[in-house]
Amino acid sequence: GAQVIHTPPRAFIADLDSIPFPTRSQFDNDAYKAYYQRRFHYTTTSMITSRGCPFSCDFCSRPIFGADIHTRSVTNIVDEVAEIAGLGYDRVWFADDCFTLNSRHLLAVCEELSRRRLDVGWECLSRVDTMNGEVATAMKHAGCVRVFFGIESGNDSVLEIMNKRINTSQAEHAVRAAKAAGLQAGAFFIVGYPGESDKTVLDTIRFASKLPLDYLSFTLPY
Repeated sequence: GAQVIHTPPRAFIADLDSIPFPTRSQFDNDAYKAYYQRRFHYTTTSMITSRGCPFSCDFCSRPIFGADIHTRSVTNIVDEVAEIAGLGYDRVWFADDCFTLNSRHLLAVCEELSRRRLDVGWECLSRVDTMNGEVATAMKHAGCVRVFFGIESGNDSVLEIMNKRINTSQAEHAVRAAKAAGLQAGAFFIVGYPGESDKTVLDTIRFASKLPLDYLSFTLPY
């Protein structure tokens, strides 16, 4: 009637496998593919395999999905990848906050992708402290084309201000491990963060410039 009723917050969906896939047959797939082919020379579409992030980077939008991690099963993930491949897309963009967060689960996904021999490449986001030679090699074998790292700064003191819980040594190791496995590597950096100086900004630019990156971006905080 005339009343406004506030219901309490509902719990997050714990079983992500219970959520059906997007009905991609109702997308204008030809238009999406034509755009990406024209813009990037390959076609791609996105999917999410998990929700939540246990980290608390100072600048991040983590509250969207919260700190609790919910992950889809290996079979459920690869079934959706197979559906995307069947629609003729060249790549999948795994849009998880950090696709490589659980290495055991990631390696199982890579094993299943390799077993099914799906003719589709993929890209994802990773933290630098979840990347090593074993993980990078498995990702490459399973069809990964490129991995993006949120490095954010080339100065360890600024990384502490950001609460990134990583350091520049880990960042360099992760990029070089990805490249050694044959993956393309991308990285994101923030310059002009609160607490920075001219020196720390230059540290970031110099650090980013010396890494063997295929893609990098600098953004400003606001």
